[in-house]
Amino acid sequence: MFPELYREECYLILENIYRSTEAKLIGLDIVKANGLPGNLGKYFKIRLTAKHDKQIQTHNLFAKMIDKDDEVISAFAILPFKKERYFFETMLACFKEFGMEDLTDFCPKCCFARNDMIVFEDISIDGYSSWNYHVSVSYKWLVTTIKLLAKLHGASIVLEEKLSKKFGRIVRLDEEFPELTCEAAFIENVEYKPFRDCYKRSVYEYLLSKFPEVSRVIQMDNLKEKVKTACDGMYEVVKQSEKIRNVLNHGDMWGANIMYKEDQDTGAPSAYLIDFQITRYCPPSLDLMFLYTPTQIALQDSNIWKI
Repeated sequence: MFPELYREECYLILENIYRSTEAKLIGLDIVKANGLPGNLGKYFKIRLTAKHDKQIQTHNLFAKMIDKDDEVISAFAILPFKKERYFFETMLACFKEFGMEDLTDFCPKCCFARNDMIVFEDISIDGYSSWNYHVSVSYKWLVTTIKLLAKLHGASIVLEEKLSKKFGRIVRLDEEFPELTCEAAFIENVEYKPFRDCYKRSVYEYLLSKFPEVSRVIQMDNLKEKVKTACDGMYEVVKQSEKIRNVLNHGDMWGANIMYKEDQDTGAPSAYLIDFQITRYCPPSLDLMFLYTPTQIALQDSNIWKI
């Protein structure tokens, strides 16, 4: 299934790219993007060719779309997808409105969004790629990513302070933007039980596939119970704090959601955060906890204070 991208929508994309209504659409090509990590949708590469100011240019775009062919996945993806669209259409606009546009370069540009699809600039064309999560991350990768998180976290605090000054009262993002900060992964509602059960099964099945000796140390029933206890405990871990200043968290900081590259000549690193479907309002340490997971202990011990 390929996305239906209407001519009018193509012109909206071009308007967002050029900041002008004068661009003329010349060509459109859509191909499926296979082999990408992620389970909540389908992905496509889009090439839009346009003429503007007598120059013809092709724009490479990346689209993510709700998988309507799978009713179960589609039902689960609706809320995360809605949150991501809200982040790009509303939250980033607020950051820019209050003078923080320079802080919003932590993510790719969103060119278009509708209920079932979001279109971004394709940063893979410029050499960015997700980290191989089977390999421990480097110090340079870790520092670069933390700097991006600092922009996201810091911008959310600045926005709260500016809104508080504007309205003459204390403003917190979870109250002002509940659509963005509501929990979209660890949900206790009955209708999400099949997803929770699937997640738990995948955890202990993964453990057994990677560490078969586990079954010789602990009985299967005991392993399942420990996984269940740990998963159920996540509902408390991801909640906002009553003691520490909460910020807007990315919420899903693993290697596939950081697009990274190093300059071939200088080695200078740069990166983007992607996939803002699980955003949360909680302490910044939550994002850092997920980020540190793939790092080697030696890297943490030797660089923790510099980081």
